[in-house]
Amino acid sequence: MDSGFDAAYTYFASDGFTYGSTISNWPTMARFAATHHLLFIPSVGPGYDDSKIRPWNKRNSKARMGGRYYEQMWSAAMGAGATLVSITSYNEWGEGTQIEPALPKSVPHDGALPQAVRNQLEASSPLCFILFYFILFYFIWTVQPQKRLPLPTPCPPGRGAEGGCSGGGRQMGLILLQSPNAEKLEGEKAGKDTKASACLEACTSLGFRVSGLGSGERVS
Repeated sequence: MDSGFDAAYTYFASDGFTYGSTISNWPTMARFAATHHLLFIPSVGPGYDDSKIRPWNKRNSKARMGGRYYEQMWSAAMGAGATLVSITSYNEWGEGTQIEPALPKSVPHDGALPQAVRNQLEASSPLCFILFYFILFYFIWTVQPQKRLPLPTPCPPGRGAEGGCSGGGRQMGLILLQSPNAEKLEGEKAGKDTKASACLEACTSLGFRVSGLGSGERVS
């Protein structure tokens, strides 16, 4: 299956920006397109200036010259024998290529916001400052890092809980959570939770005592 393009267009409105947007290349591009049964669609524009959003691209800016730049691009497109022309652009204000009707308007910096709005913002600024630091200090004061309890010292081999060894007398910060089907780790229902039973046996073999806490077991 063959694939390809039916046409090509140049897009940019800045003469010399790219090979395609360079109007001196349009006759060559038009001949190439005709030879390969393609449409050549040059893009014309009234000017180009994106320096306010791309300051590094000022060298590609093109002044409108009171409409003469636009006329030059149209003349180049017609001279290349184009049967279709695209316009870059109708309303691309960011690149200064817009042709839509507009009225000039300037807004002084002091009048950018209504006076009532500016007064409200100025009045609320200290309050926002105080509220921010209140929340910050409250967070620091109330949220404390969790302290880890020291791990207990295991009993020597052969001295389990029955032998009076309590694992060094320190508590181990561990709660053995049970499955919903087992209320205790001890007794008849403990066998239903094999993982908890295995953990219980391992703790017991090390000499830790296990005391019932209702919904869980605490190892000490």
